[in-house]
Amino acid sequence: MLRTVLTLIAISFIFFSCDLETGMDENGDTEESSKVFILNEGQFGNSNAEITAYEPQTGEINPQYFNQVNDRQLGDVGQSMTVIDDELFIVVNNSHRIEVVDPNSLELQGSIEIQKEASPRVIADRGNGEALVANLFSDSLAVVDLNSYEQTGWINVENGSDNIAVDGDHALIHQNEYNFETERVENWIIHFDLEQEETLNTLEFDGEPVAFATDAEGYVWVKVSNEESPYLSVRDVTGGEEADRFDLPAMVSSIAFDEDGGRLFAATYQGIMILDTESGEIIDESFVEADGLSTIGFDHITREYVLAASAPDFETRDDVFVFDTEGNAVDTLQAGYNPRAFHFSE
Repeated sequence: MLRTVLTLIAISFIFFSCDLETGMDENGDTEESSKVFILNEGQFGNSNAEITAYEPQTGEINPQYFNQVNDRQLGDVGQSMTVIDDELFIVVNNSHRIEVVDPNSLELQGSIEIQKEASPRVIADRGNGEALVANLFSDSLAVVDLNSYEQTGWINVENGSDNIAVDGDHALIHQNEYNFETERVENWIIHFDLEQEETLNTLEFDGEPVAFATDAEGYVWVKVSNEESPYLSVRDVTGGEEADRFDLPAMVSSIAFDEDGGRLFAATYQGIMILDTESGEIIDESFVEADGLSTIGFDHITREYVLAASAPDFETRDDVFVFDTEGNAVDTLQAGYNPRAFHFSE
């Protein structure tokens, strides 16, 4: 394959970061440990989005960590988490708000109110103290000031947006809409010039681009569905060209990388598979066999754990399964309704 990726830091279908604590192992050597913050979407309209804190080394669980630290609820529909300049931005979709917290303690630093009930989905750093927010119910991106935590304007992109990746004056924007004739959601990705505020082109795929995630090098990994074989298309943001392609035996719901980016862990509705990001070969198609996994994360601090959440039904709280790097089950914990993202605190 053409390139090697580093740790995934923002994604539309998975988000995570990291935390480091030190202790002593049985031989007296220093060992690393992590705390995982799990963003739970909650049930639409019930304002019960929450963050579960979990320590893999001890098994300790705190089911409503944000609420306890900040003495209030997170809001309605937890959507995504993104680290920008040592702050964690938690997008709360149906509250039309982004909570800015310390990435280690979750202590609230400020809140960004998104205007016009636009239903924010993802925030992306634009540089120079500015960020852009993709909004499902607005044909514009929200422009926000990262210093004042205020929205300062809009950029028209003609349709609602589900995700955005930014590099300089270029952006790749995932958009979709419901087609009433076919009775299905149609998806596409545009290459957008932020300086000129115009669409340069719509990216072409051998199928339909249903979601994407952004890796630490700024490349976008697009999940493509087609009738013959699903695949991951790796795209450069500045030009939109395909830098790499990974054919898959099954559609993936979420991806995560190991500590050096050499292995890609992909959650499917049958379990977890591992791909080699250099050769593109599947290392292990049945690393974990499990029904209905929706979100995955790799603990790149301890390098010992892979976490995966069960697919949601929104009627019961969902499980998060913890595996070691050999695929052995380590722990199972109950999180909230629909665990959407993992952040490993620092």
